Amino acid sequence: MRQGQIQKLIEQALFPSCLWFSLLARFARLGIPIEERNNIERSTAQAFINSLPPTHAFQLLRSWSHSWLKTCRLHDVNRLPCLFGCLAKDEEAHYFNCPIVWLHVVQISGFHPGESCFQRLALNCRIPDVINLCLVSHAFHVIRANSLGAIRGNVISQRFGENHKLWLRAATAAFARYGGLEVRPISLV
Repeated sequence: MRQGQIQKLIEQALFPSCLWFSLLARFARLGIPIEERNNIERSTAQAFINSLPPTHAFQLLRSWSHSWLKTCRLHDVNRLPCLFGCLAKDEEAHYFNCPIVWLHVVQISGFHPGESCFQRLALNCRIPDVINLCLVSHAFHVIRANSLGAIRGNVISQRFGENHKLWLRAATAAFARYGGLEVRPISLV
């Protein structure tokens, strides 16, 4: 077998068509319009993910596969509202549009977040959007993992400013980790 044939077999195993169709269905649940979903090329998305460092690719796939840890996903009895003070539910679709979360992103990364969920999920394969998404995803999961008790107490007591501080610290640290993104050249072969 040639190296190109082996690479194709590996890519098919790591990125099967059934996974792609599952991702497209998840994009629909996040509210991405069908016109935008139809413009996503599997081969381009796959090549783009393969060009990213593993830490960035993980955050991208975590977000694309609808795998954020929220109280509604974990069937938590004590479901929380938005951790940052919105009246919205603790749901992934909300966090991709939460004005509080995305307001601070530009202050930290220097990149203006896109207006649409399509852009915020970096489905446009733009590096600034990948950096913003990695920053948001990582910071969200860090504060959930390290400060869930404090977050719950702040939500119950309506001290959302304290959650904003946790978010800003985690997001700033995440930018230090994800901000200097260097990618390999994309090959669509």
